[in-house]
Amino acid sequence: MSTVDEDSKPLNNSAKLARRVCDAGLLLDYALANGVDVDQQIIAAIRDIQLWLDGVMDETVPRIESKAESLQRLLIRFDEAYCELSLKMKTVSADTLRATNPANGRPFISFGTGLLRSEAEIWSFKMWMFTGFALIVIAVTEFLQEMTTRWYPLDPGFEKDWVYQMHLYQVGLDILLPFIYGLMGACLYLLPKCHVFVSSRTFNPLRIAEYKSRMLLGFASGGIVMFFVHEIAVGEGDEIVQLSAPVLAIIAGYNTDFIFQAIERMVAAILPKVGVASAMKAAPAAATVRAVSIEGLTDRLLSADNEEDRSAIRSLLEAARKRL
Repeated sequence: MSTVDEDSKPLNNSAKLARRVCDAGLLLDYALANGVDVDQQIIAAIRDIQLWLDGVMDETVPRIESKAESLQRLLIRFDEAYCELSLKMKTVSADTLRATNPANGRPFISFGTGLLRSEAEIWSFKMWMFTGFALIVIAVTEFLQEMTTRWYPLDPGFEKDWVYQMHLYQVGLDILLPFIYGLMGACLYLLPKCHVFVSSRTFNPLRIAEYKSRMLLGFASGGIVMFFVHEIAVGEGDEIVQLSAPVLAIIAGYNTDFIFQAIERMVAAILPKVGVASAMKAAPAAATVRAVSIEGLTDRLLSADNEEDRSAIRSLLEAARKRL
């Protein structure tokens, strides 16, 4: 049964404690087998809880004292020891040890032999399959392109025979090819890291979803990058290098941040930089003499009945003429 299946089962408190003791013992055995300097108090605390748990499970094993106070002290010592051991081992944990141990694996393409493979080996094999699939698609596309260009060009006078179908396949593969290059770039990035995780016993099954997202982003970036990038500046930025579409797609798949940086640079160059001050609605300008119609003032002057109104309108007209 796989580690994932075991972790998905609900556990009661006793089962959780037994699982934690088993994890601590597994991690301690690995540390001692690899020459890690572990404090004697950590070893004693973990071994004591193992002896107590063995006594609970098996009546033939001598029990240690199990009074409430003694048991509480035993559990506290174990928790402290397990915490210190986990900090010392850093990226290696009981989960990573199980994920890289074939004995805790499951059958995968064993062809009826019952051979077990660890979760790390299964994921590594899947990435090899994706890489092989990408290489096959690229090879088939290049082969069809050579065939349709040199040996079997499309003739409008021919009927829709197998040559016509071959050209249709070529068109579809040409559209898909940049995405396949991006997928291959993502696999080229993940494969060496996966092998390092397996050899160092640090492969964490919880990060499998992250690896899948990385492959999906690489697949998408390979097809999208050509719409944003046509050339790359190298060195100090003085030299511009033109890159082919496959190279750009592989780079985008290998480094998924490449496409996001290209999009951010384009957004910064095209869209205006709007700040808080400029985004605030501007206050309406105060009315000035320029906003007053001279023709309107002239009409009012002619229609005024008393001298006081005429004097005020003449003053406004004089001020308006000075500002023109």
